[in-house]
Formats: sequence, structure tokens, C-alpha cells
Amino acid sequence: MPSTLTVLICNYNHGRFIARAIEAVLTQSRPADEFIIIDDCSTDESVSVIRGWVERYPSIRFLQNERNLGIHASFQRGIEAATSDFLYGGAADDRVLPGFFEGAMRMAEQYPTTGLICGQFVSVDPSGRPLWTCKLTRVNQAEFLEPSRYLRDVLMVEPATHSLSAATIFRIRPLLDFGGIRADLSSWGDTFAIQVIGLRHGLCYWPHPAMEWTILPGSVSQSTRSDPMKALRIVDRAVELMRSDAYRALFPAKYVEQWAREYRQSIAHEQLSTIIEANQVLQAECRVVAESANWPTRTVLQLLQFAMRALYFVTFRVLRSVMAARLARRSADEKRGRNESH
Repeated sequence: MPSTLTVLICNYNHGRFIARAIEAVLTQSRPADEFIIIDDCSTDESVSVIRGWVERYPSIRFLQNERNLGIHASFQRGIEAATSDFLYGGAADDRVLPGFFEGAMRMAEQYPTTGLICGQFVSVDPSGRPLWTCKLTRVNQAEFLEPSRYLRDVLMVEPATHSLSAATIFRIRPLLDFGGIRADLSSWGDTFAIQVIGLRHGLCYWPHPAMEWTILPGSVSQSTRSDPMKALRIVDRAVELMRSDAYRALFPAKYVEQWAREYRQSIAHEQLSTIIEANQVLQAECRVVAESANWPTRTVLQLLQFAMRALYFVTFRVLRSVMAARLARRSADEKRGRNESH
């Protein structure tokens, strides 16, 4: 019997985006076998927009939380309500792209033991302007990555912050066995679930843009980026889990150390963004002046640019390391304070 697919959209106050998200699901070449929308007590026009679609497509299951539960509890409710073999959880402000469900479910049939199917995603700003594409660097074709290769060619080589969670279809049984999406990992909860399931069951990679991920201020992921201590708490908790009895056998110690170090450096990198932007502006101004200058001046400016880049490279690496160490100490002090208070 062919595998079945549930699509879940959790919404909170995304009335201006939700119609686009719903339409993208309903117009897929391979339709979902079940479509669930959960509203988390929105205070905007979301509910009326959703009801309009439900009236046109009665097969949509529309669930409304009695009180605001947050994204993790809402998503967990959706997982438990789903009746299919696989689950795609889309955000109300995102848009699944044509062909994803058809391509992904074809791979699910071809590789019946896979725990996940992951595609690429395109990040866009609120107006829909493309920003960047997230994909795998060592995998260029549609194929199944068994657990050891997933570790070797994905986890060990991609940046610590890399995640295809926005374009991931989960096999529901392993996701339920894992316990769903962990709220204690906040924005990293879905990615940790992917890592555990991938290391247990392997995953399929569909090397095409699968969805558009809208970058919005105030979202779970963006709030984590703007709060270094919150991000560090996520790193510390993830490391605790990776080293715990439940998951130690899946995560090699070398990977855990590498991941934690790189993630902390990325947090420090984010805090030094002002320096990055200032350097970029200065470099651009030098290029503009050099274009209209005579050759002696142009040569001097080019040498100055080279010296600036070298100085920036060395100084920035030192600052990033110092910042990462300071943030790690602050996180350790905060954790020690919480333990003492208990």
C-alpha cells in the first residue's frame, strides 16, 4: 500500500500569509492525504481566512486551541492528530513549492526504511524577495543517506547552524518514538529530532527547492538569533542530550565537541555583526574611490584594501574567539546560578 502524507500548518496571527500557505498545499501535484490546520488563538483575521478555505475544501481539518499553547505544543497536538505515515509541518508564513510532495513521496516508496525526506529551501524576506538557498554541499542528487553517511557527509561537514528542518517530511512513527519536537530546545527542537531520526534510520535527500521560508522579525528562530544567552542555553541543553544515556551512542564525542564549539562561535559572530557591516561599507567605499582615481592613487587604495582585509581577518578571528569564550563563561555562570537556586 502506498505511503500516506499528512500536512500540518500551525498558525498564530499570520492572517496575511496563511491563504498563500494553504493554496500552496492544495495545488501540489501530489495532494496530501490529510490536511490539518491548527490555530493557536490568533487575534487577527486568521480564523476567518482559514474558515473561508475550509468552506471551500471541507476535507481540511481545522483545529482551534482553547488557549494559546505556543508553537511546540500546537505542533505536538498536530503530530498526535495525524493519521498518515508521513508528516510535513509547514509554518503559516511559509510556502511549499510545486513538486515537493510528489518527489518526496516517490522517494519514500523507493526507500521504505527512511526516517525523513529533506529538500532544499529558499529563504525570503516578507515581500518574497529571495535571500539565500539552504542545501547540502556534498550531496548533489536524489538519494538515500544511511546513518553513517548522514553523519559523515552532513553533520560533520555542514556548519553547526545548518538545518533543513523547514523542508523536512518526517516519518511519523520514529518522530512519535522520539517524543515529538522538544520544547526545551526551542528553535533547535525540530533540527535535533532530524539528527536523532537521521542517525537511527537514515534520510532521503531531494535536491530541489522544496519551500520558501519567510524571515520575519519576532519569529522563534529570529528571537533566538537576537538573544545570545537564549542561544547558548539551547547549545548547552543540546550538548547535555547528545551526551546523555539516551543519545550518546548516536553522537560521537568528536562531533559533539565540534558542533558546540562552532555553534558558540556562530553566536559570537552574530554579536560582532556591527564590525562586519562597518568593514563591508569601508571596503565598498574604497572600491568606489579607486574606480575613478588615477593609477597611483588606485594602487595605493588597492594596497590599503589588502592590508585592511588582512587586519580585519586576524582581528575578527581573535574577537570572535574572545566573544565566544565570554559568552560560554556567562552561560556557565548562569547555569551554576540556576543549580544553586534549586
